[in-house]
Amino acid sequence: MFGFFKKKLTPKSAASPSLEMDLRSAVAPLLNIYESFSSDITESYSGLDHNPAELRFFTMAATSVFIQSYGELTQEKMQALVGMFYEQSVANMLLYMPRAEFSLVHTVATQRFGPYASLIVDVINAQTGEALQDANLSLLTVLDENLKVGRGAFERSVAGLTIGSGLVDYAVQVKDAVGSVRGTF
Repeated sequence: MFGFFKKKLTPKSAASPSLEMDLRSAVAPLLNIYESFSSDITESYSGLDHNPAELRFFTMAATSVFIQSYGELTQEKMQALVGMFYEQSVANMLLYMPRAEFSLVHTVATQRFGPYASLIVDVINAQTGEALQDANLSLLTVLDENLKVGRGAFERSVAGLTIGSGLVDYAVQVKDAVGSVRGTF
């Protein structure tokens, strides 16, 4: 399901210039809602010393999971859209990280994808209130550890509820954004 990071474009399979332009146009609405969601998530960490890039890695993973889960795209189109989304997201991050290199930031984002994706899926698929609470707490525990943020279980639970409900809203936004561009590339 999450194999889009493994495919390397070779000269034979490289995207044509027109397809690349179509993908850039298709990814634009996703980037807009990604920026908004990233800002909302960052607010959950206001007042805490943290690395904003780590929150971007989390929101990139969420976007990718939702494109794959709700985008209703063929495997090829999904991989192309997620790949373009990651490329553009990392490029946008570099605007705020002038000393960072694209390959390093992309590698870290890719490494973070697996653990975040699994936790995001757990939150979205929770069937009971207790399962949702556990999934939110697990997600926030990993986020806080990666961000090197120390806070108590109660504060983590409250933040988990905020971020968990934000994920559900964001899933709908990603589904709508992909639906609006589905036939354009």
